Amino acid sequence: MSRHLRDDRLSATVLNDEESTIYNGGVVTASHIGLHSSNYDERFIYAMDGSTSNKYYVEDADVAAGTVNVWVQWASIGNVPVVYNRLRFYTGSEDNRRPRYLSVQASHGNDIWDVLWESSSVSLSASDNYFSFENDEAYPIYRIYMGRPSSQGVEVRELGLSWTYIPNWSTLRGSFTASHEGYYSGEYDERYTKAFDGNKQTKFTAMGTDNGPERVCGFKCRRIMKSAMCLTTFLSMLEMKVIVVLITSRFLHRMETTFGLC
Repeated sequence: MSRHLRDDRLSATVLNDEESTIYNGGVVTASHIGLHSSNYDERFIYAMDGSTSNKYYVEDADVAAGTVNVWVQWASIGNVPVVYNRLRFYTGSEDNRRPRYLSVQASHGNDIWDVLWESSSVSLSASDNYFSFENDEAYPIYRIYMGRPSSQGVEVRELGLSWTYIPNWSTLRGSFTASHEGYYSGEYDERYTKAFDGNKQTKFTAMGTDNGPERVCGFKCRRIMKSAMCLTTFLSMLEMKVIVVLITSRFLHRMETTFGLC
């Protein structure tokens, strides 16, 4: 990964705030609005809309000549940093408009852009293309640069950013929490940090100093409740026996008094 101050000579002016769209928890903007006429609507808002039935197309002489790149930016709402390490590029309908240059860059909002991945000799196939790259840092802003088409300009049906793995916990700038700390002892470390460490051999187990007593307490409470129910049933049965004895005793006493029995 390289880090540099972006040279604005290779990109167009940022669009106004009104000229944006929201997708997947982020605000999407672009270097170029895209083709928009009475016959075609191929603006940048279709570059990240979750659909491949429309497209984003920039027809520009400088873009076609390879002197200016087109970029699409995704900025997290609330400036929450996230980790992305895979690019999706769904090609358009025209082969000559496929970019041969692709780059994924990210920033913390300080005009310094980290180049996470780039290639000047991309060969895109029809429909879906995926490119994975190393990135273990969370950023609130990502840009996808596209350039050097064969002719006319650059088009894309759908762009996407995702992750193929969760990177090392200690390198993340985002914050992760959990309802339970997790199990931890001298022999085992199964705390919640293991849920996002990118290692399938570790695990998060919610049975520790916080969850254990709660479960034991619940178990004991259930046993106490069951014992109480049994005691109540026993007392009810005992009460019925006492009543029967009393009734029988009174009946025998009355019979004895009336008929001189016993």
